[in-house]
Amino acid sequence: MKSLSVYLSLPLLMTALTVTGNVNAAWYIGGSTGGAYYEDLCDSVSGEAGATCDDSDYGYKVFGGARVNPNLAFEASYMDMGEATASTNVSHRTLGVTGLNFSVLGIMPLSKSFELFGKAGWMLWEAESKLTTNTGGSSTTTVDDSDINFGFGVNFNVNETFALRAEFERFHNISYESNAETPVSFMSVGVVVSF
Repeated sequence: MKSLSVYLSLPLLMTALTVTGNVNAAWYIGGSTGGAYYEDLCDSVSGEAGATCDDSDYGYKVFGGARVNPNLAFEASYMDMGEATASTNVSHRTLGVTGLNFSVLGIMPLSKSFELFGKAGWMLWEAESKLTTNTGGSSTTTVDDSDINFGFGVNFNVNETFALRAEFERFHNISYESNAETPVSFMSVGVVVSF
């Protein structure tokens, strides 16, 4: 996204300051893939002639963070939530969202292997909407903005280095036009590597 480099310093600085104050903090990196659901996109074509809609797609994210104690972690991630489509007899729209997300995780260990976590964060995102018509016209609208999000999930610790993660995240009010927005939900599974 165009403004991604501007925002990178914010979560990295916050994570660095946290880790500086806790020499026992554990760094980790990871990656996940799953399905994104653009909850309100289909409303934009509801009731129109020839309306069809595919409001979900595959997405992915890469992330890294610092676990400062058994119950608290800070995490930054880059996300690509695929593209959804909505069409009528006269037009076809695609909508894709990418962004940088910074989250605070509250972690509850259930055993040596299983952990539950909840998360809250702030996403800096770019939504790109492409509209084409059957007369050959086309336009692209790009919206850069930010908003809150939340999520929850479970970690399965294979050993001290590797873990499997499954989680649900919801991003509120992703606007893609001046008067149009949609929440986006993302369910994913992935791998975490700790150092």
